[in-house]
Amino acid sequence: MKIFAALGNHAGYLPDSGESLFMQDRDSLQGNWYEIPDSSIIRSGNPFFVPDFDTRFVALPSVAVKICKLGKSIASRFASRYYDEITFGFSVVAVDRLEKSVTRGLPWTPAVAFDGSCMLGSFIPVQENRGEFVIKTGGKEIRWSLDSSYRHIEEVISEISRGCTIKTGDIILPHISPSGIRLVAGDHISVKTADSSNILDINVK
Repeated sequence: MKIFAALGNHAGYLPDSGESLFMQDRDSLQGNWYEIPDSSIIRSGNPFFVPDFDTRFVALPSVAVKICKLGKSIASRFASRYYDEITFGFSVVAVDRLEKSVTRGLPWTPAVAFDGSCMLGSFIPVQENRGEFVIKTGGKEIRWSLDSSYRHIEEVISEISRGCTIKTGDIILPHISPSGIRLVAGDHISVKTADSSNILDINVK
């Protein structure tokens, strides 16, 4: 199983989050992605332990879709046939490591693909969700809708499939904002769907 974190999909900033990454021109990021190992996944109900190899960790909000069949070079108009489950998640970034890697022209892997760098909610059938989510953290409530995203997930699937064969069980995780949530021990993150179904619940330790 592969996890593809896709960049350049955002339409704006996540309100009241206070942390911004990937501030390059959106078009310069579009079409870029990085892979996260499946060993990095934290499921809902399990804690995120703040690592000691960096001082700042930010969780970038992402919609996650699960691929349901093999595909290569998929046209956008057919991409909806290649996923049948959706959830909300976060791609965690070690900020200082990322900045050093970008400045020195080094791979991003140590900053974005460590254990615990992928928080995933419970997957639900696409037809049961309207793509609306409520994020609660640090006493704030942030609402997000897929309608707010810059690009539809079908475009992202098509883009990735031009270069990589996608397989059943793969997860595509497009960032929906260049702003993220600072992760500090003692915090709590929860995500619910529009009908108040709880899909993600993580304590930061």
